[in-house]
This record gives sequence, structure tokens and C-alpha cells, in this order.
Amino acid sequence: MDFGTAIKTCFSKYGTFDGQASKGEFWYWFLFAFICGVLARVVDVFIIGIPVESNGTAYLIGSVAFFLPSISVAARRLHDVGKSGWWQLIALTGIGLIPLIIWWASDGGKKYRPSTTRRDDDEPPARRSRERSESKFSFGSSRKSGKTDIIDELEEVKELYEDGTLSEAQFKKAKKKLLK
Repeated sequence: MDFGTAIKTCFSKYGTFDGQASKGEFWYWFLFAFICGVLARVVDVFIIGIPVESNGTAYLIGSVAFFLPSISVAARRLHDVGKSGWWQLIALTGIGLIPLIIWWASDGGKKYRPSTTRRDDDEPPARRSRERSESKFSFGSSRKSGKTDIIDELEEVKELYEDGTLSEAQFKKAKKKLLK
């Protein structure tokens, strides 16, 4: 992605936090924002006559205009490396900028999966059975060929509950389906 296309893309996705942003789109946008910030300071100091130590009108207007697209392109860039956009909040610690810069500079293409939290009435996720890795089981299906299959599936459901993948309600629902 070239410089002009990156700027157009970021302005067209002004407040869009969904999707992904390439490394080029992200870094060209921040280069553009930096250049605009420097120009705004020059306007404030040399044209308007505001002292260097304080932020002038042009700089404040630019900061407000660039705030939302900057955090949205940063969130999309984090999605491209498989992270949530909420990771930007670690920048508030100061030291958190280090992993953010590393992630922003990393090669992308990873699949971002939003939170795995589910409501209690959702069906439990299908997982691979240890003994039948070539097929997925579904809780309470007609595939119950014997006691060992049911026991294996109950153990699998218990593991999912213990590692926090399933809520208590989902665990009880899956267990009830298996024991029918």
C-alpha cells in the first residue's frame, strides 16, 4: 500500500475498529499524522504567534481530528497480528508502548478472533475428541456407541468447564445432553 492510498483508507475508515490494517497502512498513517502535527506546530508558532511551550489552536484541532482514526487504525493493525484492539490501553502504563510497537511492526496475516465469551444459553463448542481426532463430536448426538465414548465425552466437557471455556450452566446442559 502506498502513502496516498493509506491516507485515503484511514480517512474512509475514520472510526472503523473492525477489520485489519496492513503494516504499510498503519505506518504511513502515523507518518502523515506526525507530519501534520509538525506543520500545525509551525503554523501555531510562526503564523499565529503562540509560544513554543504551549499548544496552539492548529495543533489542538489537528490532535482532535487525528485521534479517532489513529486509534482505529492501531486497533485494526493489532487485529492483523491476532490481538484485540483493547491492547492499546497498555500504552497508558508507559512501558506498555514497547510491546505495542513490536506488535505494530510485526508481520500480519494472523486471524483475529474476538472474545470467546458466550451467553449461558449458547451451545457448548465442538472440540476434537482425543480418541477420534479425525471427527468432531457433538454433545448428545446419536454417535453414542458405548459407555467409553460417553465417559470420554463427559471427561472432555469437564475439562472444558475446568479450564473456563464452558460456564457452569453450559457444563450442566452438556452433561444433561450426554446422559440422556
